Parts: sequence; C-alpha cells; structure tokens
Amino acid sequence: MSEAYAMASGVTNKLRLQYALTGFALLCIFLGMVGTFWIRSNARRGEIGVMRSLGASQRCIVRQFLIEAWLLLTTAFVLVIPFLLYHAQTNGLYAVEMNRYFVQNPEYWQNRFGFHFSIVLIISYLILLIIALIGTYIPVVRAARTLPADALRNE
Repeated sequence: MSEAYAMASGVTNKLRLQYALTGFALLCIFLGMVGTFWIRSNARRGEIGVMRSLGASQRCIVRQFLIEAWLLLTTAFVLVIPFLLYHAQTNGLYAVEMNRYFVQNPEYWQNRFGFHFSIVLIISYLILLIIALIGTYIPVVRAARTLPADALRNE
C-alpha cells in the first residue's frame, strides 16, 4: 500500500532527501558567493575608490564584479562537465526505484541520454548562475556605494 501511494504521489523518501540536500547545497553556494565577494569587494576598496573618483558609476562597478562572478562560475562549470558526464554514463541520470512499473519509451526526451543530459546541464547552469549573481550583487552594491574619498582614506 505504501509503494502504491508513493507511485501515485510521485514522491518518495529518497526524493525528499535529494531535494533537501540540493536545497542545502544551493544555500551553501549562495553563502559562499556572498562571503567571497564580500571579502573581495572590501579588499578592493582602494580600486573601487579610484574608479569612482575617475567617474565610474556604481552600475559600472557592480557590472564588473558580476562579470567576474559569471566568468568564475562558467570556468568552474566547464571544468566539472567531464566529471558529470562520466558519472551520468556510469551510474545513469536517474535511479528508478520501482522497476516493475517502469517501462522505458524512447519517444520521451528523458529516456534519450544526450538530450536529457544537455537539458539537465543547462537548467543546472542557469540555477547556479542566478544564485551566484544574486550572491555577488548583495555585497558589491554596498561596496560600490562608498564615496571615493572614504574608500581612498582607508588605503
């Protein structure tokens, strides 16, 4: 009866655990980006002060940091893709717990490995990009608001 309910609802305890771990990992990534760029923006206050005194707007400074975060994320993601591909080929993209109910149909996109892997990769990249950009934006906006004289006085 429990197995029938799990099949009908589509949610199992393993799936709930994976959702919880995914949420925790995304929270850790967000906090890591906030902490990293908080430190980076404070360490570069002199540079930000010089840029502001030469006429750079807050928007220009924030954009520079956001591009830096995007480049870091893209580089890390590209380096991880071969490991993800190896893992997906050896272990599969997903595990089916109730094999007797499952019949693979190649008509569905999730049953074609290359297409499924590409879609999952793109969605993962977009989620990570949004989290990284938000985590970068928060501390950088605060650092970009400082007046040039205040930033240069601390150097």
